[in-house]
Amino acid sequence: MKIVVGVTTGSLGILSEAAHSTLDLVAAVVTLWAVRVSGKPADPVHTYGHAKFENISALFETVPRTKSKVTIPRHWRRVWCPVAQSYSSGL
Repeated sequence: MKIVVGVTTGSLGILSEAAHSTLDLVAAVVTLWAVRVSGKPADPVHTYGHAKFENISALFETVPRTKSKVTIPRHWRRVWCPVAQSYSSGL
């Protein structure tokens, strides 16, 4: 919903909030998966157990957040030097 409103209005604030909510959802799903897998006991293939899955999930969660921190500076120009927009009431 936030993405649709953000694209429709062109609001960077709403688009950034949509990205934040999406990242939080993905992080929660990955964390849930990692906790379930890491709780499994050791087996012949994983003789020390599955605890390292939590570390792998943490790495996976940092990649999108790091990418967003790299992408944000490219959009500073739009924030600090906005293009004037004209609005009509449609009447």
